[in-house]
Amino acid sequence: GLGDVYKRQAYITFAEDGDYSFEVECTDLAGNDSEIAKTDTFTIDKTKPVVEVSYDNNQAWKENYYNQARTATISITEHNFDEKDFQASITPQASVGGWTHNGDVHKVTIHFSQDEHYTYSVNYTDLAGNTIDTFTPEEFYIDSNAPTIEINGVADHSANAGDVNPTVTVADNNYDVAVSYTHLTLPTTPY
Repeated sequence: GLGDVYKRQAYITFAEDGDYSFEVECTDLAGNDSEIAKTDTFTIDKTKPVVEVSYDNNQAWKENYYNQARTATISITEHNFDEKDFQASITPQASVGGWTHNGDVHKVTIHFSQDEHYTYSVNYTDLAGNTIDTFTPEEFYIDSNAPTIEINGVADHSANAGDVNPTVTVADNNYDVAVSYTHLTLPTTPY
């Protein structure tokens, strides 16, 4: 009869990554149109964020020793990005720049400028709960100071009747005997 209420249900699966919204309206047998029902926009995101790191200085002297400052650019590719969810653990502290955004690519810089042994790692979880793959911590040294050399046991312009036994002292925070050398130049002809 006229008092009967008919209900219809339809099921739609949103399985692919994307931003969605939809509207529903209907017309009954008497030609009455319903109001349009709308959803808010919602997102399906099953994709992990991708992190890439690049540096402005890749000129390592030995393995991970650099004689100049370095800047790391951390790039995160993610559609549903919020910079508040980015985590960086940096030891010792370094200068972190502001974020730049270009579509789904989001970048931040970390400037390592002091003579230090640096380690850092990053982590990010997007708004849908997807987390980056495990980030292998980065580790390197900035050492912009040259070694110092001190010679003792011989006086400038001295005349010596006996043996002269000078000592050479080399000092450096990152001195490695295996790759360091001392070059001594002697006159080729005695006086």
